[in-house]
Amino acid sequence: MPLKLIDADQVCTAVAASVLEHLPAVITAAGLNASQWKPPRDFKQVPTADALGKIAAWPAGASACPGLLEPPTRTVDGWRATWRVFLAVYDRGGDYTATAARVRKWAALVRAAALHDPTLGGVARSVTWADESYLLRTAAGEARTIGGATVALNIQVSDAVDATDLTADPLPTVTTTSTSVAVRVR
Repeated sequence: MPLKLIDADQVCTAVAASVLEHLPAVITAAGLNASQWKPPRDFKQVPTADALGKIAAWPAGASACPGLLEPPTRTVDGWRATWRVFLAVYDRGGDYTATAARVRKWAALVRAAALHDPTLGGVARSVTWADESYLLRTAAGEARTIGGATVALNIQVSDAVDATDLTADPLPTVTTTSTSVAVRVR
C-alpha cells in the first residue's frame, strides 16, 4: 500500500476546486445576477499581482500556499498539520468606488464558498476563515481601476502523513544459521 502524504499543492488545489464548485450556488443564494458575477475560470498560482495585468478574462483568480501555519503535531496514527492558503480574486470596475465594492463582494463570495465544504472533498479536517484584505490600483493612463480581494484560510489536515503506513520495517529481517559463544574462565 503506498504511503499517504498530503502536501501543500494538494491542499491549495482542493481549496480552489471546492470554491470553484460552490461559487455559482453562493452567487445565486446571495441574490446576485449570475450574468454580472461570473466566477473566475480558475485559481492558478501567479508570482505577483502585476502578472494579472496581462490576463484578458476578468475576474481573475489566484491562489498561494506559503506553508504551515504552525508546527505539525503527532497523533496516534499520523501527523496533523494546518496550512495557510490564500485565495484572491482580481476584478476591474469603472471607477474606484465601483471596483472597491465589487472586490469586497468577491471576498465575501469566495469566503462563503470556501467554508461550504470543510472537508474539501475528503482532504481536510476543517477550513477556518483567518483573514481578508483588499488592494485597489488605478491603472496608469486608464480610467478603470483594478482591485483585488484576498481571503486567507487555515486548512487543517488530520493525516498529512499516515504513520500507520510507516510501521512496516522497510529492512529485511536477517537471521543467522548458527550461533556460538565462547566463555573463558580463569
